[in-house]
Amino acid sequence: MRLYVKRVFINDKFEDLIPRWLTFARGVVDSEDLPLNVGREILQKSRTLKIIRKRVVRKVLDTIDDLREKTPAKYDSFWNTYGKYFKVGLVEDLDYKDELKRFVRFWSSTSGDNQTSLPEYVTRMKEGQK
Repeated sequence: MRLYVKRVFINDKFEDLIPRWLTFARGVVDSEDLPLNVGREILQKSRTLKIIRKRVVRKVLDTIDDLREKTPAKYDSFWNTYGKYFKVGLVEDLDYKDELKRFVRFWSSTSGDNQTSLPEYVTRMKEGQK
């Protein structure tokens, strides 16, 4: 993610702007609310940056969710390429753990050549199975 403040380039490798499990996402963030003389310490403590981070993550997840719902074949290709990042997110990022569960795919004995999502797997579970 590239960070701009009032259309002035600040940084293109600012790790705190997106979580580690979204490192494949590319984009530009331009904020009017951050000071131009931004230092790394100021950004790390910035409430505005936390809000920006939440909105960026939400936007990326919404876009991926649209892909998953509208074009399952493209989502399968996306999953094969970037699925490992979501699995890392499930382990590392407790804030988004529940959100990420709907995106994750696994192989199961009944899925055949296709992977299955966690919600699909749960609906197929036998009564009393944990």
